[in-house]
Amino acid sequence: LAGLIDECIELVRPLARDAAITLEADAPDPRLQVVADRTRLCQVLINLLSNGVKYNRPSGRLAVRVSSAQGRVQIAVQDTGPGLTPDQQSRLFVPFERLGADRTSVEGTGIGLALSRRLVDLMGGELGVDSAVGVGSVFWIRLPGVDAPVLDVTTGLAGPSGASATIAPWIRCIARSAQASSSCFTI
Repeated sequence: LAGLIDECIELVRPLARDAAITLEADAPDPRLQVVADRTRLCQVLINLLSNGVKYNRPSGRLAVRVSSAQGRVQIAVQDTGPGLTPDQQSRLFVPFERLGADRTSVEGTGIGLALSRRLVDLMGGELGVDSAVGVGSVFWIRLPGVDAPVLDVTTGLAGPSGASATIAPWIRCIARSAQASSSCFTI
């Protein structure tokens, strides 16, 4: 999970640098794993990070925090933007709803958050927001966590969750149902 977060942050870093936004990320517990499609999770995280840059205040901050509780892993993206009213929050995940940003110079179509929420739903998770006007917003992704050991495909031996990726590539394959194809990822 840490590698995926670092990868996404690096992809957004030039945008943040141009907007003078400071990016911060806590190193998550290396044992944390999630049931997710790696590509789609990266897509969702990049959307949240790029929105956090676009809708932030000048010289603002954007932080990524990871936590776990009750078998779920939460990835939170916190910004220092203007925050959202309860009415804006209720319309936030509606396709093509830009909450008035269409009257500003901020580029976008209003489809990113609606698509991101759908992708997270399909991975068995939740995407939501906590926000306060004048303070900023925290967009969060909650996904099912995985506690089982991971199989080292180079040796065929089970290793502890969070074993160093420099020792061997750790891959977990999860089949969610008979109708869904298996998801393999390296996070």
